[in-house]
Amino acid sequence: MEELTLDKVYSALISHYCMPMGFFKGYLEEVEGEKVSSLLIPHYSIAMKLFDGDLEEFTLENTCMKSKGVKFFNL
Repeated sequence: MEELTLDKVYSALISHYCMPMGFFKGYLEEVEGEKVSSLLIPHYSIAMKLFDGDLEEFTLENTCMKSKGVKFFNL
């Protein structure tokens, strides 16, 4: 599994949504032995788990963000 870093997450989000880096806040944590990034975005609190390194195609569905190969969960 590719190493999950907030920089990779931010880069994908910024490039997709054209938002400034300061718009996002987040932190890495271990959840059940797996690296999970919790992102705090205005109006949305989500956590993500990286499965195949694909952080490119994001769509917004209610309060949950999803991407091919990436699972997002409401906190």
